[in-house]
Amino acid sequence: MNLDGEEAARLLLMYAVFPVWVAAGLADWACHRRTRIERTSGLPENIFHWGLFALMGLATLAVGLLEVNAAILLLVFAAFLAHELATYLELRYTVPLRPIGPFEQMVHSFMELLPLVALALLATLAGTGGGAVRAGRAGLQPAREGAAPAARLPAGGTGRGRAVQRAAAGRRDAALLARAPGLIRRRTRARPDPDERLQVDHVARLEAGLAVEVAPQHRRESQQVWYSGQLGLLW
Repeated sequence: MNLDGEEAARLLLMYAVFPVWVAAGLADWACHRRTRIERTSGLPENIFHWGLFALMGLATLAVGLLEVNAAILLLVFAAFLAHELATYLELRYTVPLRPIGPFEQMVHSFMELLPLVALALLATLAGTGGGAVRAGRAGLQPAREGAAPAARLPAGGTGRGRAVQRAAAGRRDAALLARAPGLIRRRTRARPDPDERLQVDHVARLEAGLAVEVAPQHRRESQQVWYSGQLGLLW
């Protein structure tokens, strides 16, 4: 089975990184139970753990509920840095009060590095089209195959060049709308032409005042639904 970069990154994120991260959290809980955390480091370490959970929970909520763009990737990275700083402060407090053996240290290494691996995979997904990277609301998204002419305008060039391209796209759309009745009638044939089917779909969007991409976005939506289902499991 041949996998492209986007699909491989998604599979690693869903079936390797997140499950191992959850398993590491359960192993860390077992280490705390074995070393009697309630009688040694006590409530302060527990409060540290809640803070660490809140930081990673914020990043996970952002990934699960919002479109993964440049701002979300920056938020996840900031949460990772804050998580590392809080972990350092927690260990400074905890080490003199209870033993932290080699196994628990290895568990901590997984819990610290797996969020960074997840961030790298999310950036890969965004860069390959699994989540369009935009610089804020007004940013330009990369063009994709099947996009409407208005969505394929390049980001560069002079203002006059962009105006000419918009005018050309408008003329193409007007010509397509003029042909709309014939296209719709021909679509009722047993085997419609795929190009005509795409044109009819685009006509429907133009008539609604929307020059949007034709390709569906179900992959990103299913990915976000899956992320949301993991929120209650992550530590």
